[in-house]
Amino acid sequence: RCCVYTPFRPCRFSENNFVKNGPVRFYVGTPLMASNGHRLGTLCFADWKPRSFDASRCMILNNLAELVVRHIEKDIALQVRG
Repeated sequence: RCCVYTPFRPCRFSENNFVKNGPVRFYVGTPLMASNGHRLGTLCFADWKPRSFDASRCMILNNLAELVVRHIEKDIALQVRG
């Protein structure tokens, strides 16, 4: 679920104008998936310097995305009750 972009390793976001025409040399992102399967957005990081991103860091990013989704869903549940 983790997408890493560098000039030498393109991903599906490599055609994005911010990546293609901007100073971005590193991008990593993972989808924010709600418990009902809906995509809420993307948790991503970008930098103008190339960086390395291994599988363990990808797992950490995915775990962080899960925490973000839980927080969003908790807030929604509190608003519905409220």
